[in-house]
This record gives sequence, C-alpha cells and structure tokens, in this order.
Amino acid sequence: MRAVSSLHCCPSVEYGIQGIFVGYRGFEIRDIAPLFPFGHGLSYSQFEYSSIEITPISLDGHFTVTFNVKNVGKVNGREITQIYVADRESSLPRPIKELKGFVKASLKAGETRSLKVALDREALGFYDDRRMAWVAEAGKFDVYVASSSEDVRLTGEIELGESFSWTGL
Repeated sequence: MRAVSSLHCCPSVEYGIQGIFVGYRGFEIRDIAPLFPFGHGLSYSQFEYSSIEITPISLDGHFTVTFNVKNVGKVNGREITQIYVADRESSLPRPIKELKGFVKASLKAGETRSLKVALDREALGFYDDRRMAWVAEAGKFDVYVASSSEDVRLTGEIELGESFSWTGL
C-alpha cells in the first residue's frame, strides 16, 4: 500500500519589503513608467470621457460615480473604464491611488453612453493591523475615472465626514 502525502490547500503569500506597493501601486510610488500600464488595452477606436458626477457618501460608506463615455472613432469598440480612489491624508502609508471598480461598455461609432459604478466602504477603507479592523478615516478622497492606471480622464472628489471601522468583509 502506498502512502498518500497531504496537500496544502491554501499557499501563503508574503509580499516582503514591497508590502502593499506591488504592481501599478509600486510603479507609481517609485515613479517608474512601465511600457504598458495596468489596464492598458488596444482598440481600433478612440473614446472621450465627460461629465463626472459623484454622489455624497452615505452613512454606511456607499457612493456612486457616474460619467459619460463617447466612441469618437469610426468603428464600434469596447472600453473598460477603471475607477481609482486616493485618500489625501491617512494615518498609515497608502498607495497614490487604488483601483476600486471598473465597468465595460460596448459602444457603436459615435455613440455616447452614461456609465455608473457603485462603490462601498471598501473603496474608502484600509486594514489597520494596529486596530485589527478595517478603517475608513474622515477626510477628502480623490476619485479618478481612467482608461488605464496612467491614463486618468476625469477627476472628482468626495468627503467622508466621520471615520468608521468594521471587522470582516
């Protein structure tokens, strides 16, 4: 009879000295310009963005980002729009901006569409290992609507009036 070795179900991941600054977050904080930024895509069409609107943050941390995307090219195309959030002032080191949502749209040549991305408390918060909880600190946040991590098309801001925390997701 042959012995069967046990398998590990969940490998551990250690970030080492990079911490939370991996991928596009690390490139930005170190001011490194990659050949192809995160979210970069190729298209046969071009897109213009306009009219950003951001709802106020609700008591439980929900808000919505609405904006228009227009296919200004001569052929139909798809665009994946990314929403990044930046905390202007934090008690712990945070990335310059963090990807918090995205939306994909198929647009005919010349078509404009209003797109909406709903975000929640996780878009504002971070894990504070000193408190052993997730925290969203009061203050102003920048909201970026982008075609890639390097190609920000629209900018807005929101303000969280009061800090709050929670455990678990």
